[in-house]
Order: sequence, then C-alpha cells, then structure tokens
Amino acid sequence: MTGKFWITHDHMEQLGACADRLSFFRAEFPDGGEYQEILDRFCEKGNTGFAMWLLSRVGKTDDVREYKERVVEASLDIVFAGRVVFKASASIRRLVAGCDIKAGWGIKAGADFGIFAGLRVKITRWNVDAKVSAKQKPVGLISGHWVEEGSR
Repeated sequence: MTGKFWITHDHMEQLGACADRLSFFRAEFPDGGEYQEILDRFCEKGNTGFAMWLLSRVGKTDDVREYKERVVEASLDIVFAGRVVFKASASIRRLVAGCDIKAGWGIKAGADFGIFAGLRVKITRWNVDAKVSAKQKPVGLISGHWVEEGSR
C-alpha cells in the first residue's frame, strides 16, 4: 500500500473520527484527500495528534521519505506512514513513522517529545519494520528498536 490512496469523509466516519476531527478534515479536504497528504497537512496545521490517530487507524505504507540535507526545525512534527531516512542529522520536535527510521548521524527529539517507529507493526515484523538506525541511540526513543548505523 502507498500513501497515495484516497480517504473520504465516509471513510473517516468509518474509522471512528470524532466530530472535531471530522470538521477539521472537511475544512482542509472538502473532497477527501490522499492519505500521506492528510498526515502532512495536519502536522503543518498543528494537529499532529490527529495525524497520529489516523496513522494508528490506517497503518503503515511502503513509501520512503528521504531527507538529504540536515534538518533542524525545533517546531517540526513529522508523521509519515512509511520509512523515514535522514542522510544527515535531524533535530525536530516530533517524529512518528509507520515503519523504520534511519539517520546518517543522529536523531534528536524536542524537549518532552519522543521518537516513534513501527506503529502498528506486527510483532513478527518488529525487527524488520520498527528499526531506528543511527550513529548514536536517539534520546527519547519510545517505540522501535535502535540499531547502530552500519551494523547488521
């Protein structure tokens, strides 16, 4: 599955979205929208909790998002349904991935925030899909398991 599949208002209701979430969704996506675009938009609009809720209901995708340059944004939240790869270091407020996270040097979550990898991953796939790979173990790793970059 990719993050390009379409989510409609009816689909949101079937997922059990509360009235506030439905209203916010309708305002942002009057005709529905692509799954990953919805996750991104809600993070941009400061509604990361809704993006995390949707990821927990719909699940992971096979998509990969790659950041080639260093990412330093103290207010940035990323909720990505697939695998997240940082070619350089990243310092952001919150990172939630449906699969694994890989960073060239390190990952740092903002104060009082955590790093989540492998949400809704089956236990039998935990070692494959819930990996956080970085030179150093990220502080604030809440979900997923750390593997030192370059080790197998």
